[in-house]
Amino acid sequence: MNRKFSNAANRKLSFPAALDLLNAIDWRIFSNKPLLFASLLQTSTKALSFRSGLQIHAHVVKSGLETDRFVGNSLLALYFKLGSNFVETRRLFDGLHFKDVISWNSLPQSCNFQRVD
Repeated sequence: MNRKFSNAANRKLSFPAALDLLNAIDWRIFSNKPLLFASLLQTSTKALSFRSGLQIHAHVVKSGLETDRFVGNSLLALYFKLGSNFVETRRLFDGLHFKDVISWNSLPQSCNFQRVD
């Protein structure tokens, strides 16, 4: 196991430190792990860290996982709850390849979080 990971496993990391560690790894290793990306996006949303969510979104695009429904719904939650641009959020929603009940229910709920001009 990589020394960085073994050191990190033995101590608790702050969220920013964990993101730094994740940014230092080769993301191609995780390119086929949609649940990992969905979990990271959910953590960013809960930590109210839109910037880290955007970083993870970039990795999602690079790995080609934006079509995964779990990742897509996690991205929606991030943008709906923390994003300030409803047009960009709507563009993300419209671009989802798979819309389920969670996706559709997220759209009206976003009006509670974002101001629509």
